[in-house]
Amino acid sequence: MAQLSTLATLSFSHYFTMSTESQVQKFAGGDVYFWLEQDSSIMLKATSKGDPVELEAEVAREIGEALIALAQKLEALDLPKQ
Repeated sequence: MAQLSTLATLSFSHYFTMSTESQVQKFAGGDVYFWLEQDSSIMLKATSKGDPVELEAEVAREIGEALIALAQKLEALDLPKQ
């Protein structure tokens, strides 16, 4: 099972633009990562060489909390438009 890694900046230039590289959050040893795309949506990737990504409860909670925080940021960005 993949272990939790700390939030990190990734340099996957074939996946991300320069504006999103610094905002990528990485979990489960890099098997799960997500970012805010053009201030309009949350992009999430989960990869584990063909197998499902297996998460321990603690890692799942941390991912959930990070996704909620990102969703709140996205909603705050959307407020002036309403």
